Amino acid sequence: MKLKPKHSISVLLTCYVFFSILTLETIPYKIHNSIISSSKNTTDTKLTVILNTVLPIKKENASNEIVTNSVKLNGKRTNEYFTLELYRTHLHYLLGIKYNSVLTNDTGKIVTEKNY
Repeated sequence: MKLKPKHSISVLLTCYVFFSILTLETIPYKIHNSIISSSKNTTDTKLTVILNTVLPIKKENASNEIVTNSVKLNGKRTNEYFTLELYRTHLHYLLGIKYNSVLTNDTGKIVTEKNY
């Protein structure tokens, strides 16, 4: 059975999209930028994170993992809060399409406001 040219092009395009998404999903998140500002009582860390995923994610799990790894690498600071700017892919970052912005404490738990 031979495929018609239109069908074979659509099959190839579908395979290309599928393998592109699969390749993207295997890359872990990447912290693209970080800004740390501190005062006497608190430390604010702003992280720009590229998640490298187009599939649905749980913000709680992603923020917990990102903050835990950041604290592990950089050490714990006094009364630290993280603002995570989340982008799905690098293309979303370049186009300025933000997925979400999340405020967390130093344990990675999402909070609505800072307690000083």
